[in-house]
Order: sequence, then structure tokens, then C-alpha cells
Amino acid sequence: MAKRFVAVLVTLCAVLAALCLSGCAEEGGKPSYQLVNEGKLTVAMAPNFPPFDSLDGETPTGFDVNVAREVANRLGLQLEIKAVPFDELVQGVHDGTYDVAISALSINPSRSELVDFSSPYYLVDQAIVAKKGVYEKVSELKGKQVAAEAEATGYDYAMANVTQNVVTYKTAAECFAALEAGQVAAVVTDEPAATCFMNSTYSNCIALETVATCEKYAVAVNKDNRALTDAINDALDQMDKDGTLAELQKQVG
Repeated sequence: MAKRFVAVLVTLCAVLAALCLSGCAEEGGKPSYQLVNEGKLTVAMAPNFPPFDSLDGETPTGFDVNVAREVANRLGLQLEIKAVPFDELVQGVHDGTYDVAISALSINPSRSELVDFSSPYYLVDQAIVAKKGVYEKVSELKGKQVAAEAEATGYDYAMANVTQNVVTYKTAAECFAALEAGQVAAVVTDEPAATCFMNSTYSNCIALETVATCEKYAVAVNKDNRALTDAINDALDQMDKDGTLAELQKQVG
């Protein structure tokens, strides 16, 4: 009799635990995470970094836009994109101005102090770009001025591995404009963006080196909104398993 009672008790506990897991995630049929605007996923994005984020007229376009749209759809939310300078993305999420930031943001220690990150959705390397025929090796850039986007990991890489003389600009486009004008000797930025700029506008430039830094792009979420991070991770996991993420990644090249 005692053994049967224990077995029934164990089964009951298991059922209650399962109910708690599903019930704790939602209350009254509504997700437990918080949103800036009910029914909307408010996404901070710096739309000046093709092929990830850019504007077609006034319409945001690019890989990150498509990822954001797919995640919002899977959460049953409308997507609302807010154009924000890149160096203000993380702080805006930390302050609760935006639900998340999806904008070619690599996971790094300084950002992780302010926000949580989802599972990675893209891996990226760094490229060092200069004008054709001016330099042959990255080592020649030591002591020269090179450009990097403010608050970007390209800046960190340039400082640690290229030169201590790094000039920051608000956007990658401004970095390349400075290179074209002869104000800097090179640009350090994420490889897909470097390739995009060279293919579209700066055919007179070349990547002196592409470095396999394997940085992880992820969604930045407020640290007090763990339930939203979990929901986004579930959506990204589904997108990975059903092949949606791989299809979206093809547009980056």
C-alpha cells in the first residue's frame, strides 16, 4: 500500500510540475514577458549597415529586419522598428526604451553587463579594408589612422590587433567615406558589410585580411525581461530546426 501511495504521489508531483511549467510561462493566457507597447515587439535597429540593416526609402530592409519580422510573427506580435544610432542600441534596451535590439550586435563582455543576449543567429568575421595598391599587409597599418564604427567590435579588434590610432565614426558608411577621402588608411568592420560596401560603391578597395573572429550576432534583451529572452530563444530554435534561419542567412552571401 505504501509503495502504491508513493507511486501515485510521484505521478501527481510530475503532473503539477508540468502544469507549473506551462502555467508559469503564461498568466491568464498572456505571455509573462513585458513589452514596451502591448501586442508589439519594439525593435531598436541602426539601419545603415547593409546587408544586415538599411533603408529602402523609408522602409527598413535587410537580414536583421527579416529575422526581427520572423521572430515577432512567431511570438504573435506586430513588429515595430525604431531607427537608433548604433552606439545607443544597447543602452536603449537597458533603459527599457525598446524591447530588444536586433542590429548586427555581437555578444561581448561590455554589452553583456548591460543586457542579456539570445541564442546566436549569425556568425561573422572581421575584415581590414584599404585602397587597392596602397598597402599589401595589415602590419603596414601600425601607427596609421584606421576607421571603425563607434561601439562596434571592429573598433576593439583594430585597437588590439591593427593600430592604437583608431578613429571612430557613427556609421560604417562614414568610415568608408573617410577612407575614400584619404583621411584614414583603412577600415575595420564586419566582413559581410565590408564586402557589400566594396561591391556597391568602393570597388577601388580591397580586404587586406579577413580574420576568423567568429563573432556571434544575437538579440539584445533587457536583463529584467528573462521571459522575453526565453521566448525569443524558442522562436530562434524553431527557425533553426525548420530551416527558416538558414534560408534567411542566404541573403547575406
